[in-house]
Amino acid sequence: MTVQITDSLDIEGMHAMVACDMFIELHPRIVRLSDEAAEESCPGALSTACHREFWASWAIKGGKLYLVDVIGRFVLVGEEPLFAEWYSGTIRAGAGKMLRRPTIGYGLCERKIEIEVKDGIALHQREWRFYLSGNVIQAPPDAPPPYVGELPSWIRKKQ
Repeated sequence: MTVQITDSLDIEGMHAMVACDMFIELHPRIVRLSDEAAEESCPGALSTACHREFWASWAIKGGKLYLVDVIGRFVLVGEEPLFAEWYSGTIRAGAGKMLRRPTIGYGLCERKIEIEVKDGIALHQREWRFYLSGNVIQAPPDAPPPYVGELPSWIRKKQ
C-alpha cells in the first residue's frame, strides 16, 4: 500500500495527524464531485496515495467531533464545521515529532492518541509517549504496537 495522505485533527487546540480511516457520510452539506471536478479541484485526490479519494480536517471541540473541511472526491458546503454525528469508532492519531517515516500506511510520532467516539461524542481518550533510544523505539509497557495506526482492513492478512 502506498503511504497515505493523512487527515488532520485538532484536539482541543493540539494538532495531530489521523492514522486511521475516518469515513464521511452523505449529508446535505457534503457534495460528491465527478472524477473531472475532483481532479481539477485537488490534483492527486484520485491517486493511490489517497485510497479514500478525499482527505479531511477534523476537530474535537467541547467533547464533540466536527468535520471542518474535506477536499478531493467530496466538498463541504458552508462555512461552519459539521457535527460528525454519524461517526462512531476509535480515532487513532499521532502528534509531536515524527519518529519514523511511514513505508506503508502511517508513520510513528512521539505521541499516540486514541479517542473513543460514539455518535460524534468523544467518550474517552488515551495517550502514550514514544521515544527513540539510538535507533530503537521505546514505549511504555501498556502501549499498543509501536506504530501510530493500523493497516487498513483490506490489506490485513486474512485469517
